[in-house]
Amino acid sequence: NENCLWTGNRVHLLPPIKVKRPEGSMGTWLINDEYGMVDLKFEPQIESKVDINALILKSRYRAPYGVFSGHIKDGNGDKVFFDGFFGMGEDKFIRT
Repeated sequence: NENCLWTGNRVHLLPPIKVKRPEGSMGTWLINDEYGMVDLKFEPQIESKVDINALILKSRYRAPYGVFSGHIKDGNGDKVFFDGFFGMGEDKFIRT
């Protein structure tokens, strides 16, 4: 797990998250954890993609850019809100 939240000069460790993409990589992503610390929505706006299909190697990589909204709780339980925060996501499939 590589999840953390930086606020000022402090790092707050976050639990593992689950990302649901019911409409695929260009639909809305729902990002949550089982403890209620992370509650975000990612809305892709621009898709960046790389596809490779070479004999024994197949790769499908999507890196949409878009905006996040919702909140993340820091180590003190205080919510840090995101509204239109620009960022990106990754959706990767590799077969060798």
